[in-house]
Amino acid sequence: MARVLHQGVLREVIVDDYIPVNQQGDPLFAKPTAVREIWVMILEKCWAKLHGSYGAVIGGLSSDVLRAFSAAPTQLYEIPGAKEKQEELWMIVERAAKERAIFCCGSKNEQKI
Repeated sequence: MARVLHQGVLREVIVDDYIPVNQQGDPLFAKPTAVREIWVMILEKCWAKLHGSYGAVIGGLSSDVLRAFSAAPTQLYEIPGAKEKQEELWMIVERAAKERAIFCCGSKNEQKI
C-alpha cells in the first residue's frame, strides 16, 4: 500500500507484488538496481493503477511521480542544445547533489505496448 497525493487528494493505493515481465522474466518497465529490490516496481504499479494501466503512464515525468509520493516540490530541466546552457545545467546538478537532492532522468521510449 502507498499513500499518494493524486490530483490534490491523498489516496491509499493497494497493489499486489506481481510485476509484468517479458519472456525472459525481466521486468517490462522499472528495473531494480539491486537483487531482491522491488520497491520501485511496486510504486510504479501504484502509479499505473491510479492512471488505469501501465500504458497510460508510459512517457510520464518522474517529477510528477515524486511530487505525488512525497508532496515535495520538484523541478524539471531539459538538456539544452547550447554548450553554455549545458554548463549552467551541470552547475545546478552539482549544487543539488551537494544538497543531497533526489535525481531522476528519463528518455523517450518508442516501445509500443
